[in-house]
Parts: sequence; structure tokens; C-alpha cells
Amino acid sequence: MGGPDELTYKKKVLLYLMDYIETGNKETYPIDVTQMGIAEAVGMRRTHVSRAVKKLIEKGYVEENLGHVRGRTRKLKVYSLKPKGVEEAKDMLNELKDFEVTVTKDGDTFSCPITDLEQLTEGGLNILRSIELLEKYCEPLDLNELGPKEYLKELSGGPEVNVLYGRSEVLSAIDDWMKEDVPVAILKGRKGLGASSIARRFLDSVEDRHLLWVNVQKDDVQTKIREFFHSIHEDEKDMMEFWKETPALVVLDDYYEVEDELVDFLVELVDDLNQEYSTKLLITTREGLPVYERFYHREHLKKGRVVQIDVPPLTQKEAEQILGRKLESSAMRRIMLMTKGSPQILKLLKEDRVQEIEAKSALVKEQISLLMFLKEQKA
Repeated sequence: MGGPDELTYKKKVLLYLMDYIETGNKETYPIDVTQMGIAEAVGMRRTHVSRAVKKLIEKGYVEENLGHVRGRTRKLKVYSLKPKGVEEAKDMLNELKDFEVTVTKDGDTFSCPITDLEQLTEGGLNILRSIELLEKYCEPLDLNELGPKEYLKELSGGPEVNVLYGRSEVLSAIDDWMKEDVPVAILKGRKGLGASSIARRFLDSVEDRHLLWVNVQKDDVQTKIREFFHSIHEDEKDMMEFWKETPALVVLDDYYEVEDELVDFLVELVDDLNQEYSTKLLITTREGLPVYERFYHREHLKKGRVVQIDVPPLTQKEAEQILGRKLESSAMRRIMLMTKGSPQILKLLKEDRVQEIEAKSALVKEQISLLMFLKEQKA
């Protein structure tokens, strides 16, 4: 097979799918075994993945199925190794054991099989990542630099999210955006639908980036971002250099009724950001954002610089989960109409917090009294 530099996309896909040999013929599949997941892991474009798996299927190495993917409503194409593919991948791994690389670790320089790098970096480098680095950089590889990294997580000011009912589709949409080359995402929904809670829960799943939470209504946005980057980098750089070089996710929460200065800052930022920048920006906002606060326009959406992700109302089933009971159908329908599927109002309703419902909704006392009655109408 030669060295790692001779690995084709097809061979890389085989090695990648070795980690998922137990996923074949399942009721549900992880996103990792779809074309999108493979593209992200192997460093390929979706079109290249499509061509590669087609060739592997023709050779009898890979099987394609249409299956339910966790977090998705419709079935997607998923891929798994057939026995012939497993044997081929094992043969490749055995050959790679004979390929030695020169590395440095804790000041020592030595050679070792490329298959040992994952253990030497405590899981920081799997075989595909090791091959990718060898394709990009000259030896020796510095394992102290390439091993597990400590990421700064500045999440003070974010909401506490103990339980998040439903929302798998929205979380999957954010995850898809993170895997794409779009630098900015707008998480948009009516007040009370939980955009902030969804964003905060998503951050719990991010392990390979620095994280910053900014409350637009309370924080000096530009100052907090600047201090965040300076906490990561010792050297002084232009702000856009930080955005370009830093693997980070910045969340601007509750972007609504803001000062002109912040609008101008974001207008310039969105115009500059593109797929070459490492830092991504997630902004939660509300429906009906005034035109004078809009920092992006249709052209940004068309050119793939910004994506909009809508936060829908809860479904009736999700609302019942919050209320902790299954209600008589007509009572549940009226509750959904009056609360508009707002998780915030439904939680307050469950806890009998009448005054807070009145303060945080357009409902009057008579309507709230009716809600309190309806929630007791068990099926």
C-alpha cells in the first residue's frame, strides 16, 4: 500500500468506517455514517464522498442503506462495511503498522509506528488525523502540540438548562451548520420558545473549540470578545486574525433592541467572515427583528455566509412532557393555542407560577385561570 501519503479517499473512508462496524442493519444510525458525517471526519467534500462510496459499493466493500438518523425526521443514506470491506480495512491497518514516523515528545525525538500515535497522544490523534497531519506538515511531529488541548470555556451568563424537551431537529441543524463552511448562524424564534436554552445545551456537546457566551443585553460585546481572544493568545494581533486562526464558537445571546454601534460592528464582521475563518458565530434573536437592527441580508444567505435556523413552537407531545401528564385532548388543544407552544410559559404553568405567567406573556388573569383549570383535565 505504501505510506500514508498514498492513501486515496476510498481507503480513508474504509478506515473511517472501521469505527462503525456495529452500525449495520440498525433501527437508527448516527449522523457519522451519512455522507455529511463521513465528509466532516475524512476532510472531503460531499461530492467526493458520493463518488468514493459508489466505487466502494461496486467493489463489495461498503453497503448503502436508507435509515433513520438520530435527530432527523426523514431517512438518509447511511453506510457500513461489508465483511469484505472489514478485511480490506484490517489489511490496511496491518500495513500501516510497518510505517514509522518521527515524532518529538517531552523533548525527546524518536520513531514509532503511525498506529501508535493515538495512544501516545492519549486519544488526541486517531489514524486518520495522523495521516492528515503527515500530508500537511514535515516530520518530526510535535506530539505535545498535537495531543489533547485545553479549550477555554467562558460560559458565565448563559442560562442553566437542566432538561430540554424535544428540540432534536434544531440541535441537529446547529450541528450541521458547525460541520459546514458557513461562518454565521442565526437561531431565530418567538420570545419564550427557548432559543437561548437550545444554544446553551448545544455548547455542552462541543469539545474541540474554545467557547464564549455573550449576553447582548448585559455585556459589552466587543470588549468581552476581545478579552476572550487575548485570554487564548499571548501575542497582540488584529481582531480579524484572531477570528481567522482560533477554533472557537462565539454565541451572542438575545440580540434584540441593540445599540447602533453593535449593529455596525456585526455588519463589518459578517462582511469579512468567510469559510477560511476558524471562529464561528451563533446569534440568538427573535422573530420580527427590526430592519434597522439587521446586520445581514439576502446576499449573505445566498453566498453561504449566514444561515438561518428557525425555532418552532413545541409539539403537543413535547408540551405534555413538560406538564408531566397526558391531558384530555380538547383541553390540551386549548392550552397549545393559548400558550403558543412556549416552553417558558408551559413550565411556569406546571409550577403554578401565575404572576410570572402574567408578567412574561400577553395573557390576562382570566385566561391564566382557565389555563390552570385546563391543565388538571387528565385524559
